[in-house]
Amino acid sequence: MKIFTKLFSGILIILAVLLIVSGVLIINANLKINMQTELENSIESHRITGDYIKTRIIYATKNTTATEEIINKAVKGVGGIKGRGLTVAMNKSPVYDEIKDSYLPDNDEGKLTYRTVSKNEKLYYELASSFTLRNVEYTVVTLSDITNVVKENNKLRHRYMMIYFAILLCGAAFAFLFSGLITKPVRRLSRASKAIADGNYSERLPVNSKDELGQLTESYNKMAQTIEEKVGELELSIKQKEDFIGAFAHETKTPMTSIIGYADLIYQGKLDEKGRREAAEIILSEGQRLQALSYKLLELSSLESKGITPEDINTSEMADDIIKTVGGRINETKLDVNLEDGYLKIDYDLFKTVLLNLIDNSIKAGAKRITLTGNSLPDSKYVIKVSDDGCGIPKELLERVKEAFYMVDKSRSRANHGAGLGLALCDRIIKLHNGKLDIKSTPGTGTEIEITIPYKADR
Repeated sequence: MKIFTKLFSGILIILAVLLIVSGVLIINANLKINMQTELENSIESHRITGDYIKTRIIYATKNTTATEEIINKAVKGVGGIKGRGLTVAMNKSPVYDEIKDSYLPDNDEGKLTYRTVSKNEKLYYELASSFTLRNVEYTVVTLSDITNVVKENNKLRHRYMMIYFAILLCGAAFAFLFSGLITKPVRRLSRASKAIADGNYSERLPVNSKDELGQLTESYNKMAQTIEEKVGELELSIKQKEDFIGAFAHETKTPMTSIIGYADLIYQGKLDEKGRREAAEIILSEGQRLQALSYKLLELSSLESKGITPEDINTSEMADDIIKTVGGRINETKLDVNLEDGYLKIDYDLFKTVLLNLIDNSIKAGAKRITLTGNSLPDSKYVIKVSDDGCGIPKELLERVKEAFYMVDKSRSRANHGAGLGLALCDRIIKLHNGKLDIKSTPGTGTEIEITIPYKADR
């Protein structure tokens, strides 16, 4: 059953039950009040009638016993009673009897009893009381018509039923509109969820209220955004893995083809001494490239499993070490190193590998001047920048240079036994240090690589 049907039916059932219960209680209470009022009036009228008859009998009999004639005369003087129903009995024997089959109870003197009777399709209160004169028990019975009270109550019940159905009809219309209004966001959420299930991850809903449904819609939008981002990341990851496998196969296929081909030529003895030396040189070069590739892959895959071993490293001492290490590898390129003094919590060997990789990439890019600077920031961060005036990287390739096996200039990289893993390795190491590596470059002008990591001023 749909939530709309449940809500609509629930409201309608509750409204119907409440109206019925309240109507029954009100009508019954009204009937009870009217019947009680009519009973009090009937009792008062009965007492007046009984007292009048008693007085008339006393006055008429004086010292003698009452006769049927005396009683009839006493009754005739009762104004407004005759026709309503009156019975007078002597010692349980009716003398004057307008009420046929009247109730003659064994009452104590002065005690009044009553009951409800139906005669000729009308409803009455039948009241009886007794008094004794000269050893004779007189019983007076009167009828009080309450048919109009019941009819009025029935009219009230009928009117209420009309009001009941009118209110129920209006309530049904209200319940329909209210249920539709309440379930509208739920229906939209259901459609949007189905759209996401069908692969439309961009589906979003407007937030029109600040209540629970509005909060639910907002939570849905956040969930959809997260799903879209995660799916995008997953698709990117799959694409990168596919690119990785394709690039790895390509990177190994070319040198292996060269090695096998030239090795076969040497094995068949079809080359002269010079040709053998050239073939051996190519085999050595391609073998070295494969060796560098295997080392880089091993280092890249084992980084996260091994983790890092950070220690407090002084930046000034690190600057001196970098200059000494790189000094013998550069000839025409000028290297300027200026690191603000302080301490970094780093794995020194890995971090040094990053800086050497970046400097080496600048040299391979044909840089004449390389600048390595470092400065602390107010938010406990330390920024290291490696800038050069090399050939630069095209803007459309900047997002891919940190992917494994990706090379901007493949011919120059292979000539230097590169495999396109340097920046991927550097990025992974910086992330293990809770840092960030950003690249800015302009073709023909140079490249600037910025590393941001946590910093502490003192040891």
